[in-house]
Amino acid sequence: MVLIVALLASVAAACGDDDDSSDTGGASTPSVCDQRDSLNQSVNDLTELDVIAGGTDSLNAAVDRVESDLDSLAATTSSEVQAEVDDLNDAIDRAEETFADLDDESLLAATAEVAVTVLDVTIAADALVTALAIECN
Repeated sequence: MVLIVALLASVAAACGDDDDSSDTGGASTPSVCDQRDSLNQSVNDLTELDVIAGGTDSLNAAVDRVESDLDSLAATTSSEVQAEVDDLNDAIDRAEETFADLDDESLLAATAEVAVTVLDVTIAADALVTALAIECN
């Protein structure tokens, strides 16, 4: 259990806000950058979630927030990042499939699978955030 929490904490740190500049530069509209920041925050919230204490409801709610933020971002981004958007959508779909069969009792036994699934979402989100860095800086 401690290993999983440490893994998720390190992933959250790796996917943290690495944008040292403001969102005033670049040719992009501020809404793209704001949406990127919202997505980044919802992914960080997912990685920092105490799934044992919060149960499956909190896990599913966190994934739903990531999906909602991705939908908002996808509506404002250019086609240049469509591959990254698709990859994150696929990771979210896999997470929803994985978590659909879990209940609070089976969650403890599936902690490693949950951690790997959250890691997949985090990696895909980080790729999208990175792809948008040029557009937002």
